[in-house]
Amino acid sequence: MFFLQEFQLPRWTSADKPSDTLVQLHLFGDALEKVFSAVNYIRYTSPDGRIHVSFVIAKSRIACLKQLSIPRLEFQAALLAVRLADTVKRELDLHISDTIFWSDSKIVLRYISDENRRFYAFVANRVSEIQGSSEYSQWRYYVPTDLNPADDCTRGLYASEITHNCR
Repeated sequence: MFFLQEFQLPRWTSADKPSDTLVQLHLFGDALEKVFSAVNYIRYTSPDGRIHVSFVIAKSRIACLKQLSIPRLEFQAALLAVRLADTVKRELDLHISDTIFWSDSKIVLRYISDENRRFYAFVANRVSEIQGSSEYSQWRYYVPTDLNPADDCTRGLYASEITHNCR
């Protein structure tokens, strides 16, 4: 069967955006034992109230050979989402009104909000870069694992599942 021949993923281009629209970036991060990923969508609201959401880019990384804990990998996913947001903002010629980061890791969200606590070097370095490139208010959202589009990147999908179950 040729499931991939049926697969289509319309991507967003700035030509798709009507003038006078509110543009947001939404980034999702996720991690498992061997991989972490981030997915970026753009959402714009036209003056008449219509909302359009479109995929922009996704990145996955294989975790290092030295096994990291899931919370540390979730930090890697959050950092990847922040770096992806910076890249998209730099490359798109748009006024982006808001950037919103989503994570299914309450631990990561808690550490990002903490500005007074001292962390071990691994966590401290990631929290510092995340806090330097984003505001905690942008991380105000928690997304359950089963609704996180980055989960598809970390768990993987068979070709037959992409056309039916892809978020």
